[in-house]
Amino acid sequence: MLSDMSPIITNLDSSMLADNLAAKGESLPLPSIQWVLEAQNWFSISMNNIQRLVVATATGLTSSDAADAQYTRGMADGRPGLSQFCRSQIIQREDFTNFSVLVLAIIFISGFAVICVSLVLEPAVSYVQLKFKPGLYRRIRWQLESTLQLQRMALEEVGLGTWSGGAGEVPVIEKGEEFEFIPETVKDI
Repeated sequence: MLSDMSPIITNLDSSMLADNLAAKGESLPLPSIQWVLEAQNWFSISMNNIQRLVVATATGLTSSDAADAQYTRGMADGRPGLSQFCRSQIIQREDFTNFSVLVLAIIFISGFAVICVSLVLEPAVSYVQLKFKPGLYRRIRWQLESTLQLQRMALEEVGLGTWSGGAGEVPVIEKGEEFEFIPETVKDI
């Protein structure tokens, strides 16, 4: 059986983890649980071999696994359960990438829908508030306390620029007007 530990232990260059700790035949004392660490290492290697065999059963063998071909070649022929197993394997490979066009379409359509709702909802609510006057005060406060309006008010207070669009969404200075803000501390330098 491929999960048996004896072939694993005999085929490893160094079957013991403790061998990696030795130099020139000498080593520091090993921990009292070293045998547990060794057994865990062998167990993880045997689990990896089982996983490799399952993958090889579903995908076929690579050229390095040619010696094990007797275990996998033609196994699914005439066996519907194993054939279904092979078709349903999801294995991450470096040479192949799979993605679902349906999932991508759902993501793009839902993202487009959210963007459309975002673009339509604010003007629609604004129109309803202007037409029927509910929440008009809150809407005006929301607009006047936006970042651009707060910057406009700060610059107006300092005396920079002649501003228009104070009640709009984007305030602007008069056409052709430019201003340069140089703090007093910088002028003296």
